[in-house]
Amino acid sequence: MGMNQKLFSFGDVPFASPYNVIGREECRNFYMERSISQTSKVSSYYISVPGLKMYAPKTTSNSCRGLYKTGDSRLFQVHGNKFEEILQNGTRVLRGEITTYTGIVNFSSNTYQLVFVDGEFGYCLDLATNKFSKIDENTFPNGASHITNIDTYFLVNVPNTNIFRWSSSNNGLLWDPLDFATKEGLNSEVIVAIKELHNQLWVFGSTSTEVFYDSGNFDTQVWQRIEGSSFEIGCAAKNSVAKIENNIFWLGYDKIGHFEIYSNEGLNPVVISTRGIEQLIDRETGGKFDDAIGYSYSQDGHNFYILQLMSSNLTVVYDTTTKAWHVRSNRTWDGNNVKWRAIFQSFVWGKNILGDLYTNALYTTDMNYYQNDDPENLTKPTYIIRERTTPIIQSNQKDIFHASFEVLFEMGVGLNNNNALNFGKDPQVILNTSNNSGITWSNNKYRSIGKIGNYTIRAKFNRLGRSRNRVYKVTVTDPVKVVLIGFVIDVYEGNN
Repeated sequence: MGMNQKLFSFGDVPFASPYNVIGREECRNFYMERSISQTSKVSSYYISVPGLKMYAPKTTSNSCRGLYKTGDSRLFQVHGNKFEEILQNGTRVLRGEITTYTGIVNFSSNTYQLVFVDGEFGYCLDLATNKFSKIDENTFPNGASHITNIDTYFLVNVPNTNIFRWSSSNNGLLWDPLDFATKEGLNSEVIVAIKELHNQLWVFGSTSTEVFYDSGNFDTQVWQRIEGSSFEIGCAAKNSVAKIENNIFWLGYDKIGHFEIYSNEGLNPVVISTRGIEQLIDRETGGKFDDAIGYSYSQDGHNFYILQLMSSNLTVVYDTTTKAWHVRSNRTWDGNNVKWRAIFQSFVWGKNILGDLYTNALYTTDMNYYQNDDPENLTKPTYIIRERTTPIIQSNQKDIFHASFEVLFEMGVGLNNNNALNFGKDPQVILNTSNNSGITWSNNKYRSIGKIGNYTIRAKFNRLGRSRNRVYKVTVTDPVKVVLIGFVIDVYEGNN
């Protein structure tokens, strides 16, 4: 058989399968973009995730416990036991201290007050006077882990019960013990989390979920369950619940105990995780994912649901725009991939501001910044490791001879700088090959993707041997713009 040269995209369903022999198609620090035109070179391509650029340097090693923007664009953070406001220039103003030092903090606000809970107590900031108060322990449902605001009420879960309560109208300091409702649908179980969506209250148990609305009926029950809104999907990680525009997202269990990641279509749950993502989470966490943290942000026309698996070094990300998954990571200087450092997000002053997993530093996400700043050493950022594997290249288990493999990028993206190590001046693509569907890999092979202005260079690899089940892995580590378009491969079949 003669040569067979063909252009391929890298596929549009990363992590579709949990098995190498089927084709895992791994994707790290790239997200997918779909081509709009039918005449485009490929139907989909991949863009490097944004870098984490320092916005407010660390002042302590206490990690971000929560980050929140009020309606009038004021930004607040809790780290350790400090509750502080972040000004637009990055200056920090201490607004108060709380009694706990660890654990997730959940915020909500109205026009007049910012109220938050830390899993032990409730706290309130008057947004006009900046007076900070601990809510009266004798009336507030202490131990609440979640809070939201609908209409004029703050609502919280009552710990270890199926009850949620609400505050007086427009006043998060006043809580009447008679203002409560219960989750009583498919399973009358302990409430794990609550979340507002479309002015409705989603109430999650561990095995089922119900949705409530404000009926305005003070003679019977103010908060009533929407008919037909109960379903047997619960929440497996109370801090995984997040929302983006019209949708809510969470890590949950189905009725037979299988975990999946869900979103919604109206009041119905839909699975968004692939089997590959589920297996990856299970393998990396050892089945411990109840401490997962979910949050979301939007950038460049994409909405991302971030799931930090806190008992592992894994961060998985769902792009709601393309419905594709990828992994995000930071690279340590000893060569290890660890969780993406960013935790929680607020969009304020025209920027995405994100907290840090290990300090109280704050970042912005910048599509034109090709590295991640390190709060411990601002002069030594870490580089973003972008990796994508191909589908399995095979032909009915026949030997295929690989004459060449060319990776298509936006070329000529080298940096015009004079850093001592020359990183980025002549950026390289690293190619690894696997003859067993991606279980083991060859040594690195390198090609340039172009010094600045060298747009015609080709990243082509020749004489790559033969295989029945070949997978290629493409990696770029240089701090440059990376647009991964596809690959052109020259192959011909053998007789066996």
